Amino acid sequence: MRGLEKELVDQERSLKAQNVSLERKQHESWVSQRQEARRSAEAQTEMATLRARLTVVESKLVERELELTAKEEEVEALKGTVERVTRASIGKQEPGRDSASSFFETTARQFLISACRLQNFL
Repeated sequence: MRGLEKELVDQERSLKAQNVSLERKQHESWVSQRQEARRSAEAQTEMATLRARLTVVESKLVERELELTAKEEEVEALKGTVERVTRASIGKQEPGRDSASSFFETTARQFLISACRLQNFL
């Protein structure tokens, strides 16, 4: 009888120890799952923030491209105007030209040079 009692007590201790071990593992798994859920939520929040920032940057890029296109068109139009004015003033060259037309021609050339530099800068 004593042998059976001792066996039952040993078995009970073994089962309790096994139960404690399984409960500890279950708790560790639960903690790990909670940590992963938090990390996942943080990653989703960060992704949303980055998507919003990307949208802003893309819209700014589109605006800059439109501005650049407008500036290029403006430079081309100004070049054409300066060339027409220069041709017109060169066609009217006379030996006794007044200083106003000479000033205008010089100013037109300077403007053309500035427009070319602006286009190269863009």
